[in-house]
Amino acid sequence: MYIFGGYQHDHYQHLNTLHEFNPETSRWRLLQQYGLDPPISRQRHCSVIVNDRVFIFGGL
Repeated sequence: MYIFGGYQHDHYQHLNTLHEFNPETSRWRLLQQYGLDPPISRQRHCSVIVNDRVFIFGGL
């Protein structure tokens, strides 16, 4: 499972980080983003993975 973005309440900050969850180990890992500039920080969005690409729609 992948989680992108969100909102950090204690710092009042929108996020643009990408995390991966491994259900076999029950651990989260922060992924490094390569290539183009990462998407802008956002919350309340939706996303989908198609082949090797992530598409992000909407958000604040």
